[in-house]
Amino acid sequence: MRQFVRGGQTVQVPDWREAAGLFPCPDILWQGVWSEVADKTRRSWDVWAATYCALSALAERNLHWYYVGAPLFGMAYVLCVGPTGGNKQLPVDICETLVPENYNKRDGVQSGAGLFPMLVDTSSRAEVKPVRPTLMIMDEWTKLITNMTMQSSTLLDEINSLFHRNRRWNVSRSDREGGGGDRVSQAPILSIFGTTTPEALLSDVSELMVNRGMLNRYLVLPAATREFEYRPKKRMSDPTITLAPLRQELMARLTGYKWGGGESYEDAFSEEAMALNEAWGAPLFRDLMGQNTIEANRKKRLHMYAHHIALVSAWSKRASRVEVEDMEMAIAVIACANRFMDWLYTNDALPLTTVEVGDARLEQIVRERIADRPSYYDRGRLRESLRRQNIPLSKLRKVIDVLLSHGDIMVDPKTMKYVFKGKEEAGNTTQAPSTSTSERRNPFARPEA
Repeated sequence: MRQFVRGGQTVQVPDWREAAGLFPCPDILWQGVWSEVADKTRRSWDVWAATYCALSALAERNLHWYYVGAPLFGMAYVLCVGPTGGNKQLPVDICETLVPENYNKRDGVQSGAGLFPMLVDTSSRAEVKPVRPTLMIMDEWTKLITNMTMQSSTLLDEINSLFHRNRRWNVSRSDREGGGGDRVSQAPILSIFGTTTPEALLSDVSELMVNRGMLNRYLVLPAATREFEYRPKKRMSDPTITLAPLRQELMARLTGYKWGGGESYEDAFSEEAMALNEAWGAPLFRDLMGQNTIEANRKKRLHMYAHHIALVSAWSKRASRVEVEDMEMAIAVIACANRFMDWLYTNDALPLTTVEVGDARLEQIVRERIADRPSYYDRGRLRESLRRQNIPLSKLRKVIDVLLSHGDIMVDPKTMKYVFKGKEEAGNTTQAPSTSTSERRNPFARPEA
């Protein structure tokens, strides 16, 4: 871990040198269009992600299935996170090149109201304006976050509401057309591809944004994880040139190809692919979706992306069913995204503060809360209840681990929540004096003279 100061806050970031060994790119990723792109560029997560986002944008509403109470279309929000100087321009170029020229491509938007003319053909005289399929491509994604934090900005809510939207969209700014008027469009078509650094992600995306569902709408993957090569072993030409013929081929083969028609997503999967999907996904997501913590809220749409990736893979081949190899690709990607998010936030998901609650006071708070509500708090709920104090997760973990190791508290095997070890202790805890971690004697310390 390393620390840096941003906006007056100290933030801890994992050492990127660890990533190469933790997030390898398995061979199953490189099939179909992904293999063709990698042959002309390189095999890395950001190349895979850029190709996936481009295919998703191309699929747009032509891919249409019904998934767990909501429509599932082709569009995707994708974010690659990598260190400064990691050549984030390459995936941006790949994504932009693979998407047809008739697509509306933009590198950002300043406000929620500004989305309307970007996504909608406002020159049309139709009462309900037709949409313009749009791909937002940003080599610094957090400029979008900056615009979301401006006073009275509706950008976060609008981008959230546009995610796989299946109904009309309106922007009402005035009772006069010249002042913006009441404008209505068909359901918009928006895909997003962005890159950023761990420092910017951890410091600029607040917990409030996470809990409002902004981050989990993105498939978040690492950028290139291998070490910098001064003279790369593989020669590479400009992807805007080398991938242009592939774009033409994709346009000829896939433009307008419709698949699904709003039927149940289960109809898209072969029996073998669905069996693999269920055996892998049910245990993972049953546990994840049952949690109400900031850690879980960052990842609560990974189950959607698990199906979406497999569907886009099959659609890009014009296959009639999702087969095992499509599902194996999806599993590899989601496994990486799941681990990567945990790794990014491995120590302090909350910004560190210059004045932190001492161990003794924090122990007292933890004891009092567990005494008041035994079998209610786990680590996530304790942290949520202490959010206003800006207590680092590392400090809370330290205090809980000490209380567990000394037998002061235990985990109730029925509820998997914290309780005091004995009923008698639980009844007397609020009156009992707290023994802080700093006051406990170090068993390895030298005896006092």
